[in-house]
Amino acid sequence: MEIPIRKLLLGFPLEKAVNPGSMANPEALDFFLELAKTLAAKTQTS
Repeated sequence: MEIPIRKLLLGFPLEKAVNPGSMANPEALDFFLELAKTLAAKTQTS
């Protein structure tokens, strides 16, 4: 899942980065989506 997570952190939308149906634990994506939002917000304020 390294590449899909990287894409999420780079700002790709979820549907373009990963197919949640292919994951054993798709709920884990929520953490990375929130992390991506936090990183984007910090980047904009810097």
